[in-house]
Amino acid sequence: PDHPLRIEPDTAGRGSAPYLRVRRNLEALLSRPVYYQLAEIAEPAPDGDGHGVASGGMFHRLA
Repeated sequence: PDHPLRIEPDTAGRGSAPYLRVRRNLEALLSRPVYYQLAEIAEPAPDGDGHGVASGGMFHRLA
């Protein structure tokens, strides 16, 4: 995918940090409100392991 979403575990114990690749190797940290909006529309993963959102024919796990 051109703009994959990845969730980076936070080692400081503050939760996870969602990043979106915007171009080449440049990534942007999604704001908390945007992450919560994605969580609201999340659906179960096809393999039943976690939840995420589908976009562009790809499934992006949120957790």
